[in-house]
Amino acid sequence: MKRILILIVLGLSFLSVTAYGWELYVGNEAANSITVHNQAGQLIDTITDPLINFPTQLAFRANGNLYLALCTTGKTIIIDQNNNVIGYVNTNPAQGLAFGENNHLYLGGAEYDENDNFVKSFPLATVMTVGPNGNLFLVNNGEHKVYEVDLNGNILNQFSTGSGSYPRGIAFGPDGRIYVSRDLFNDIGVYNPNTFALERTITGVTSPYQIAFDPLDNHLFVASFPNNNILEFLYTGQYLGIFTSGLSHPSFITFKSQCTSWEDVIKKYQEYVNCQAP
Repeated sequence: MKRILILIVLGLSFLSVTAYGWELYVGNEAANSITVHNQAGQLIDTITDPLINFPTQLAFRANGNLYLALCTTGKTIIIDQNNNVIGYVNTNPAQGLAFGENNHLYLGGAEYDENDNFVKSFPLATVMTVGPNGNLFLVNNGEHKVYEVDLNGNILNQFSTGSGSYPRGIAFGPDGRIYVSRDLFNDIGVYNPNTFALERTITGVTSPYQIAFDPLDNHLFVASFPNNNILEFLYTGQYLGIFTSGLSHPSFITFKSQCTSWEDVIKKYQEYVNCQAP
């Protein structure tokens, strides 16, 4: 049905004035807040609540709600599509957080079902992401390693990010490579997804924390914790820009796609199909 609708709209697209984009959500450790930024880097909203204390990884669920892990309390915050805190899940203090293809919540150390009920214990992670193959890739910064884990919790592969690197973030690039921010190396390591060999590095960052690729142009965004800024790069490593508005020790970031019209439907067809309208 969705594909039929898109074909109809393509036939009528000359009638449309369109806009397609994203918003960036940033966890600010020093301010205990989530700031929301538009594509120009401008601050458009700030989410605060007494429950938000030491925010760590955050991710959107398929229903459009944002989940926020907390490092110091046994709660994972739930934020609705209007950026209001609407509740929490009782969990252990955690950092890594992601949603699997089964819509389960994976939270460094545990798995919860689609209704946020505990399922089973799970390997610990400082930060995590879902790979193209549906497996979870878990960063353990104390061990300076990345683990590939299936949804049953079985460790399939692992690789080192370099002794003393202290990895903080992970993302898959548009080239299929694994990008890992290495805090103490002040760079982004780019790894082969098959051999896990380090192929190249992206420099020009200071103490990088979480990283993410935007859903429109696949630009790489990097949270620089001590410098209170977000840096933007091409995936090839070319520097594009910086923004600082409203940031206070930014640590974890995630994107929310904006599917409010039809621009770039052909170019960004897959993003549109998968996008969660606000």
